[in-house]
Formats: sequence, C-alpha cells, structure tokens
Amino acid sequence: MAQGVDRSISEIMSLVQSIIPYIKNGTSIKKACQTCKIPYTSILEYREKYDDVRILLEEAENYLDCIAESVIADKIINKRDVKVAQWWLERSQKEKYSVFDKVFSVKNDEDSKPMQINLVKYSTSNE
Repeated sequence: MAQGVDRSISEIMSLVQSIIPYIKNGTSIKKACQTCKIPYTSILEYREKYDDVRILLEEAENYLDCIAESVIADKIINKRDVKVAQWWLERSQKEKYSVFDKVFSVKNDEDSKPMQINLVKYSTSNE
C-alpha cells in the first residue's frame, strides 16, 4: 500500500473525497494533495489500482470543462448569442468554419494607427 499504510477502500475513498472540491475548482491533484496533507504518491497509486478512484478523479478534473460548455450552450440556445455561436462553430468544426491564420495590418496614413483585419472563412458546402 502507499506510504506503507494499509487502508481499506472506504478509507481510500474518504481521502480522495477530501481533495475532490479542490480539483473541481481547477486545482491540480498534486496541489490538492498538498493542501489536504495527503501524500500525492498515494493518490497516484490508488488511481492506478482502483477504477472508482480513477473515475472520481477524472470526473473532478473535467468538472470545470463541463460547466464552461454548459455556459456556452446556454448563451447559444437561450440567449441566441450570435458571437458565441460563431466562436463555437469556429472551434468545434474547424474544417467547416475556420479562422485564417493570416492577420493583415493596414495603415491609412502616417498619423493613423494600424487597423487589424482578421479574415474568417465560412464554408459554403452542404457537408
């Protein structure tokens, strides 16, 4: 067992549960272990050995991504936010809706500031 301590699965799950709130808030597993004074190597060993621990840690690590995706979906579905919808399409369907890598700077005259133009390519195919 990790660190020479023989723990039951319920004790292991209790240890893991103590770091979950930190991980859900974006803290790394290593930092969460340091905060809770739990040996990081123990958690790594438990994650490797027990599927329940691995799944719990994976869910916690993905929690903020899920929240962010639901916020984006809410803005698109309920608020009909066109800019968010375009942003989502550009990132989720790059082959169909992509931003060109080229950025052009244009100057009107010597006194004016450069104007940046970003070109966006939208597919016209029905794929």
